[in-house]
Amino acid sequence: MSNLVFATYIITNGLKNASKAKTDNAPGLPGLAGMFFTPLSASGTGSATHWASSGYFQPEEIAYIDSQLPVAFQKGTGEVEITVDGKPTKVPEDGLGFIKRQNLKIITSEQ
Repeated sequence: MSNLVFATYIITNGLKNASKAKTDNAPGLPGLAGMFFTPLSASGTGSATHWASSGYFQPEEIAYIDSQLPVAFQKGTGEVEITVDGKPTKVPEDGLGFIKRQNLKIITSEQ
């Protein structure tokens, strides 16, 4: 498991079917099947406005996603820059932190 990259991808609800078709059928990349199953919305309730996938990806998986998915998606690469003692410093950011920065919440049950 070398060279794995942690990333979080967020797509709009309107792009879900097309994006899933590309990731579920990615040639030679079976690890991408099943992406975008986490529903998101601004309130964390109701119908999903966005969908997320988060985890560790091989570099070739990242390259495929970045080249094949529509441009209207958000990507977090697991780091965020903060200021420590007046100096910019990169620190790890998990998927939930990235989702929160997009002003979205995970829907725990659709109404």
